[in-house]
Amino acid sequence: MRSGMSDVIPRAERITLAQKYALDESDIWLTGTQAVVRLLLEQSQIDVQGKRTTAGYVTGYRGSPLAGLDLELARSQKQVQSANIVFQPAINEDLAATAAWGSQQVGLFQGKRYDGVYSLWYGKSPGLDRSADAIRHANMAGTAPLGGVLALVGDDPDCKSSTLPSDSAGLLRDLQIPILDPTDIGELVEFGLYGWALSRFTGCWAAMLAQTSVMDSSATINRGEFSPHVFPRLAFDPHIRLVDTPHDQERRMVQKLALVHEFIRENPIN
Repeated sequence: MRSGMSDVIPRAERITLAQKYALDESDIWLTGTQAVVRLLLEQSQIDVQGKRTTAGYVTGYRGSPLAGLDLELARSQKQVQSANIVFQPAINEDLAATAAWGSQQVGLFQGKRYDGVYSLWYGKSPGLDRSADAIRHANMAGTAPLGGVLALVGDDPDCKSSTLPSDSAGLLRDLQIPILDPTDIGELVEFGLYGWALSRFTGCWAAMLAQTSVMDSSATINRGEFSPHVFPRLAFDPHIRLVDTPHDQERRMVQKLALVHEFIRENPIN
């Protein structure tokens, strides 16, 4: 070091959790699990700006590559609770899926406190396998117009921390659930928001794959305003209802899947 230069090099300002989750921050550094928390907070802000009285609900069971999600949600409880989001880790994935299904029934009964509850179910690929019955029934029953369910499925195709290589896309297609497949941290947030918008519009659950390569990475991303295409009121109601039959649900599913294609045509996602 040259003579006369300071012996002390100023340290860069620390990036805090508050900054990562402050919604007026645009350029933010996030890990995979932090991106999921940020996603929940952004959905809350979107509903507040749209003057919608909603709440959030997160439930699931940990497992790599989503092993640290429950810890990150616990660390960010202050921000999560202030956004009216409830985090309730489950004993197993299928009980969590049943609870997410129940969250869509809030508007079917008198005395509701919210117009809808947007839910996030999370679990790794074997958890999806064991939860297929509950998720199939929940998807057939439908989602609420101001609710929506996003199923975050942790896939480990390289078998980094699993007993077998995993790929959940085949089972999700069999369950008739549209799939979003983000390839980086920025898309993890953006696609998640599209997922809830799609779920509300179509009455379907939406799935988002959480690949190990994405969840174990980190990046600085730029967050702008999110504005999915707004659709006019539909001629029929694809959403969950109190009085329903299996045959009515099956007929409605055909219409719901057609709405998925309409959503994709009107929004910049593949």
